[in-house]
Amino acid sequence: MIAFPPTSRGRVEEFLTCPVKMGGSIGYAYSLTKNSDNAKDLVQEAIFKAWKSAESYDSNVEIKTWFYTIIRNTFLDGLKKRKFRKEDQIVRDREVLEQIPTDCDPVEILMARERTESVRKAIENLALPYRIRIVMHDFEGISYEEIAIILGNSRNDASHKVKEAREKLRQDKNLASLVA
Repeated sequence: MIAFPPTSRGRVEEFLTCPVKMGGSIGYAYSLTKNSDNAKDLVQEAIFKAWKSAESYDSNVEIKTWFYTIIRNTFLDGLKKRKFRKEDQIVRDREVLEQIPTDCDPVEILMARERTESVRKAIENLALPYRIRIVMHDFEGISYEEIAIILGNSRNDASHKVKEAREKLRQDKNLASLVA
């Protein structure tokens, strides 16, 4: 195990080189880009930026919060440059097929895939402010306080948007059959 110095740079280097600590970074990036290749590119670019700016890391801020802010800002910069393209259906289908266990009942696989696809589509159809917050909170386990820091909003805004996103998902007619 590599021992990193207890400096800002050392804490950043430790975080960026530990897959467990990097946690849901790609999941968060995917919620922004809606494309796995773009999400990986986004995280890679954010890692580079974090590495370059490690000296400026403020240890009073949770490092994951700091890194997610870099991901968000990198994504927004990429949008301005039209860097991130829409998801390619063929790529998505291939990824889904690769994740299917071979020893499962085909009917169960089909039903699970349809449920997953319905939820994914419903979340993707949410407006970006709702989608970002619900993915960060409900899928990545990020607290409302950390979401507020990452997005530069209040804790109340974060919790309110997550609550609204959940309500929009409950009202989604495509998800009604899953709940019934």
